Amino acid sequence: MRDLYVSCVGSHMWGMNNEQSDIDLVMIYIAPTRAILRGEKIPFTVRQQIAPKNGEIYDTLGWEIGHLIDQLIKGNINAIWYATSHLVIKPSRVQE
Repeated sequence: MRDLYVSCVGSHMWGMNNEQSDIDLVMIYIAPTRAILRGEKIPFTVRQQIAPKNGEIYDTLGWEIGHLIDQLIKGNINAIWYATSHLVIKPSRVQE
């Protein structure tokens, strides 16, 4: 899996975060074409929590790009926020 872009969503995206807020990151990734064509099971989403030494908690969610596009077509509001967050951590031409 290769990350395409990473954005910050949740309370930070809305400017409503406080000192107890975790940092919500969404990572949009792409599955290898060969794996898709071989019929391998590709996870649509991947979730994990990371607590680095600085004490902040990062709640990360990964969405495969095909799943994101499918959810955008369906009008999923979370997908819209994931695709349009102005807090881009790792930019890419794919998001632009």
